[in-house]
Amino acid sequence: MYGCYRPGYGRPGFLAPLAGPNENLLVHRDNLWFLYRVTGVEAVQPGDGMVVDWGAILAGATTTDQSLQTPLELGNTELGQFRMRPLDDIRITVYQPRQAGRFTVKRVQSTVSLPGRLNDPCAHLTEFYAYRDEYPFVDINNPADVGILISRALFWGFRYKVEELSHHALGALAQIPGPYAAVMGEALVRGGGEG
Repeated sequence: MYGCYRPGYGRPGFLAPLAGPNENLLVHRDNLWFLYRVTGVEAVQPGDGMVVDWGAILAGATTTDQSLQTPLELGNTELGQFRMRPLDDIRITVYQPRQAGRFTVKRVQSTVSLPGRLNDPCAHLTEFYAYRDEYPFVDINNPADVGILISRALFWGFRYKVEELSHHALGALAQIPGPYAAVMGEALVRGGGEG
């Protein structure tokens, strides 16, 4: 059987696990498709330990190149599915890997911001994935004309224990046996010729 399903990714509503034990996840990372079998799933609660505070930021200034290793640290055979919500008036620009912007179109990289809650109350548009030590990096901007003393964001999601079954070239998607949930484990980087 070939094909994929996406039970929760990018859909409005509360965060749901992509797959359960003995189901498969297909993850795009390192310009390959990796097929994993899920051996366990655990919720990562949106509590105090999942809040990152980047500290004081001057008016209009940006704190750059901040790793999300803490609090999103994973084990060697683990994949994380996360959402985020700013708790203060900041703009978060996400990079994954470090040099590739997430949430982009041809000439604009969108940010995750506090006013975004109006259009995205469940934070489904902020969903991203991390595998082992491949954490996203963020830039934090203070858009206000006054300095702020705290610049916090809350993270939550699911942690999957996985075992790798196989990996495939990008063009081999039609030959990968399903069913599986397919996700982007890193930013979608444009190929040549688009200018």
